[in-house]
Amino acid sequence: MPDSSPPSTTEVTSPGKRRLQLPPALRYRSFRNYWLALLASVTGYQMLVNFSLLWLIYDITHDARFEGYVGLSIAIPAIGLNLFGGVFADRLDPRRLVGIAQFLTATVAVILAVLVMTGMVNQWHVLAAAFLIGSTQAFDTPSRQSIWPRLVGREALPNAVALNSVIWTGTRIVAPTIAGIIIGRINIAAAVLVSATGFYILSVVVQTLKLPPSDRIAGSVFQQMLAGFAFIKENPVFMYLIGMTFFNGMFGMSYIFLMPVFAKEVLDVGAEKTGWLLGASGAGALTGTLIAANMGSRLCDAKALMGGSILFALFLMAFGVVTHFGSYELGLLVLFFAGCSNNIYLMSVMVNLQTRVPDRFRGRVMGFYSLTWSMTALGAFQASFFAHYVSPPAAVAIGGALVIAFVLGPALVNKEIRSLAP
Repeated sequence: MPDSSPPSTTEVTSPGKRRLQLPPALRYRSFRNYWLALLASVTGYQMLVNFSLLWLIYDITHDARFEGYVGLSIAIPAIGLNLFGGVFADRLDPRRLVGIAQFLTATVAVILAVLVMTGMVNQWHVLAAAFLIGSTQAFDTPSRQSIWPRLVGREALPNAVALNSVIWTGTRIVAPTIAGIIIGRINIAAAVLVSATGFYILSVVVQTLKLPPSDRIAGSVFQQMLAGFAFIKENPVFMYLIGMTFFNGMFGMSYIFLMPVFAKEVLDVGAEKTGWLLGASGAGALTGTLIAANMGSRLCDAKALMGGSILFALFLMAFGVVTHFGSYELGLLVLFFAGCSNNIYLMSVMVNLQTRVPDRFRGRVMGFYSLTWSMTALGAFQASFFAHYVSPPAAVAIGGALVIAFVLGPALVNKEIRSLAP
């Protein structure tokens, strides 16, 4: 059993022993180890789920609807199990849950790679892999979200949020590009195997982390789940933050799953240029993270929250327009700004959630929050059908319009949301 002592001065890198000033959260050794392992894991996830699986199934079927089926296969178990994952994150040792989930995800990736190498793979294998990955992520995500805030002191929490965001946004630049290059120059099996390596790394490192002791919650799983829901329902700010993320994931971020369709049917480009499209979005997201990290307490303000989301939606609509006219270069530029504005919004949501939620509800609240991110995969299902029966640009533009509708609607009728402040 890993040491459960709380973060202390012995866990923090001494200023006298370093030449460079580390960010506050990285001065905590356990968080630093976790962060590096998470970097490997998220890179693998972005390569696998947001590129390799989609490219593989489209290469097999040449049918845009199957891209949606991949998203649906991930979303169904994630939606069905995510709330249970949040309860177990509060009920059990989250390190064990993350370790098991990451190991299983890596194993699924290895099996899929073997099927590709032997020439036995078909679309049903890809969908089965997506379903299993969605199942493991339902327990992995809430547990991770309950681990890292406990690895640092409260004064370093906003910085920890920024550093976690840097990983997700930075890998959106690197991972799709790496996957595209590996697929283009070697094969897709190699890209899938590289992804698996990152999952195995985090599954090992997470077991070594030191967490402060926490009280185990009492009651049945369903009682604990209902208590978490009641807490969110009684707090309009939590309802709004989680609801915004739901609509953003369902109708906004689902554009990621359509990139292979845009590449082959709209822009007529290959795997490497598709990787650059997602990389442009990731570069913008990284820029947005750096901007948000310097906003301080203003990041919790309603203007940052709603403004970032609305700008993201507008740039999505613009992406639909410019790609409709066949402009790959303008598509790159628009996705950069979409990624930038979206990440300011996402960091605003996360800082607001993590600084306001009590520790005893952290796993369950983050379970509900993680559930909304499953909407990204489910959103791929609706977006793929719009893409198939109307057009990919129309699917993205409609999604952006729906995001704006939800951002403004609740804010107009609820003063507490409009006056949100640090």
